[in-house]
Amino acid sequence: MVKRSRIDQIIKLTQCGWRAYEGQATDVVYDNLDCGVKGRARWFAKGDLLVCIGCERACTLPCPDGFQLPLFKYPAPPRPAFRLPPDQLLAKRLLLTVNETAYVLNISPRQIRNLIHTGQLRSTQDLPRRVPVEDVRAMLAQVDLFVPDSELALDEKARAMP
Repeated sequence: MVKRSRIDQIIKLTQCGWRAYEGQATDVVYDNLDCGVKGRARWFAKGDLLVCIGCERACTLPCPDGFQLPLFKYPAPPRPAFRLPPDQLLAKRLLLTVNETAYVLNISPRQIRNLIHTGQLRSTQDLPRRVPVEDVRAMLAQVDLFVPDSELALDEKARAMP
């Protein structure tokens, strides 16, 4: 079982930008450190520094020989929530999920569920709930778009230009 102090160490290290080192260290490294817990070694790297939290000694090595070049696994960039813009979603679908409806209307899924509960939006009875596209379009038509006066003035000036 992992001790709580080790979990705290891992949390602190990762919050400070340290990454888990998943490479192999040669036996020479452990011999030079006079380390008796080679099998429990857990190394973290940041730049050219490596620190081991396998035991209480917490050995730190600057730019050590005997380690493989660290190749970190960075998380994949997040995928966009929806591949289609709102207007294409409305054009290609007959029913939208709660999350898609929230995306199109630019409000939270919780607000969509509240609109369904109060009867302002229709939905399917079966789960997962689906909202008819025509209801979403009707709700979009009710939105009063606010355009600042400064933008209206710029638009009029643009029309006046030859």
